[in-house]
Amino acid sequence: MTGDADKPYKSGGAIILGWWRANLRPDPDIGPARGLRARLRRAVHVVDVLAEPQVIALHDALGRRHDPVRLAALASLLAAVERHEDRRIARAFGGAACRPRQQCRSPGRGLFEVGRTRSRSLVLRLFRQGAPRCTGCRVRDGGNRVTTFLQFHLLTVYPPSNPNRDDQGRPKEAHFGGTPRLRLSSQSIKRAVRMSAPFQEGLAGHLAQRTKLIGNVIREHLEKQGLAADKARKVAEDVAKAFGKIEAQDKKRPAWIQGTTLAFISPEERALALGLAEKAAVGEALPSDKDLAKIVLRSADGAVDIAMFGRMLADNPDFSREAAVQVGHAITTHRAEAEDDFFTAVDDLKTREEDAGGAHLGEHAFGSGVYYLYACVNCDLLVENLQNDTALARKGLEALARALATATPKGKQNSHAHHPRAAYIRAEIGSAAPRDLTGAFLKAVTGEHVLAASVLALEDMAGRIDAAYGPAAERDAVMDVVAGKGTLDAIVAFAASAVPQHG
Repeated sequence: MTGDADKPYKSGGAIILGWWRANLRPDPDIGPARGLRARLRRAVHVVDVLAEPQVIALHDALGRRHDPVRLAALASLLAAVERHEDRRIARAFGGAACRPRQQCRSPGRGLFEVGRTRSRSLVLRLFRQGAPRCTGCRVRDGGNRVTTFLQFHLLTVYPPSNPNRDDQGRPKEAHFGGTPRLRLSSQSIKRAVRMSAPFQEGLAGHLAQRTKLIGNVIREHLEKQGLAADKARKVAEDVAKAFGKIEAQDKKRPAWIQGTTLAFISPEERALALGLAEKAAVGEALPSDKDLAKIVLRSADGAVDIAMFGRMLADNPDFSREAAVQVGHAITTHRAEAEDDFFTAVDDLKTREEDAGGAHLGEHAFGSGVYYLYACVNCDLLVENLQNDTALARKGLEALARALATATPKGKQNSHAHHPRAAYIRAEIGSAAPRDLTGAFLKAVTGEHVLAASVLALEDMAGRIDAAYGPAAERDAVMDVVAGKGTLDAIVAFAASAVPQHG
């Protein structure tokens, strides 16, 4: 690399390294540094970068010998640098010339780690092109803050099974790319996640209940405290209206109270409803329906599953919650169709002499394949839904990562014993607009090694989208069971890191 314009980058490496350490990656990593990194990464024009006082300070420290466009490119690039190994960053910008064909070998031995380890040729290309390129839509949540997204891409091998059935009792299907695929609905996956051990055990005390029967819970609670059955029912019905309309009384079950709305009710809301019912039971007047909702319902609390998957209360929309987690329908990466199985059952007390045939004949459908699943978390909204409890948000992300990898819809599980584990997980963290990788399988994967081909197709599509739109994430982590790469524990820890520990 030759020319007067390149000389500053050969002699100012130590200055650049010092500036990077002081302004972008101080120890400890403080708020102003995180804010500066975010603003530089989302900058779409040279002026946006040069408006930062720290960038002007770098310009002064380098003797004001830099072209402003290249200075902006340098600052934009440094904002994406995650860590430095010995003094190679100084050498790259101020020492021996770099050749475009030389590639960064690895995060441990290479130049430095930028996102997912970019090459030296990218560094040179940035300087030659000058202005920082837009890296895709940066999603803002109203002000200047950039939203952080955590995205999951999973490939899971299902054996012959029927975990999620349609109205005919057959495996659900979808047509994609002109070929039939098997499908697991988003609803069935979210239900499996909520009921999984990582959620039920890891988030005990922070999970809601989805029910129409909160009125019965209140009624039974009051009856246990000695309140007469008819009065208990009246109080319970009045309080349960906070969660939605109540069905007309069933003459066959007069004590039964059932709502018309399947409401997602948090532990805090349940406790408030029970407390209010206890006060009404001893004679306190209940508030009006409008005020009742304000007393019992919450727009944010410690229920992790509501914070993640949201809820809608048609009668009290002010207390609906926007879902922080989106879960797609899982589809097979290859052509797949349901198969039919005819089976018989034998009567144990029948003798061969009486009847050699079966006592029952039945039909059952099943399917198998490699399923691609995509999920996306708006981490800022998750924290907001949890009343800014970042520790609980991190704990929730850990449970979500484990559940996505291990949970499965349980349809016909006794007949098929399907207990799959994700064979491949790609997790990504960044502020660029989310994107799924379903397009990797628009052309159905073929061949004998379907899982390996699916991994290659997914990674190839991720690379192509990054090349066209810019990096979709600032950092990522991968677990590949077949390749012996990564662990679920590492994915779990990575997912939790999407939310800072202190704010």
